[in-house]
Amino acid sequence: MFAEEKDMKFTEVQLQGYASPIGKTEDEKCKNALRMVRDALAFLGYSDYGRIEEAIHTDSFAYSLKMSTSSSREVRIRLNAT
Repeated sequence: MFAEEKDMKFTEVQLQGYASPIGKTEDEKCKNALRMVRDALAFLGYSDYGRIEEAIHTDSFAYSLKMSTSSSREVRIRLNAT
């Protein structure tokens, strides 16, 4: 074993795992977080008028949701998984 390898904090396998895209479990966590924010804002009078979260990009776990109140206040929620 080389001295440099002995002092490394991460293995090659760990680094490959970090570089891989997030899985479906992470996607569900993102959607759940967005739903929780949506529910909290609904309690304050905001509504999504039946809209569901929409994917911002087809190849990533990034979502957007637009909500508004009856008095024309709007908020757009964006959530990106990293």
